[in-house]
Amino acid sequence: MKTWQKVGIAVAVVVVGAGIVLYSVNQANKGVITVQTAKVGKQDRLVSLVTASGEIKPTTYTNVQAQGFGRITDILVKEGDPIKKGDRLLLQENVQANADVQAQSAAMNSSESVAKGKSGKSQARL
Repeated sequence: MKTWQKVGIAVAVVVVGAGIVLYSVNQANKGVITVQTAKVGKQDRLVSLVTASGEIKPTTYTNVQAQGFGRITDILVKEGDPIKKGDRLLLQENVQANADVQAQSAAMNSSESVAKGKSGKSQARL
């Protein structure tokens, strides 16, 4: 055998051997998690961020309701402000009370006009 044939066979064996080694290393690294590392040092501020999906539920539920209904004219508290029982939360135009007063006033005026009309007729008959 000539020298160049021996060199060619040796190169082929080395290439095949290198291919087998690369293949086996590649197969061994499948499923391995890559981790980033850093040098340990003092940090000024540590920030923790958690992202999650779900629903936030309060420990207690409170129903807030007004004694009447009407248009809200002013909101006295902001979201997140602490409040106590009895604190005013908003100002409301009391539409129901105004409507009741107007209805009573109209009924009274109607009754007065009917009464005046009846008294006028009775005087005319005399």
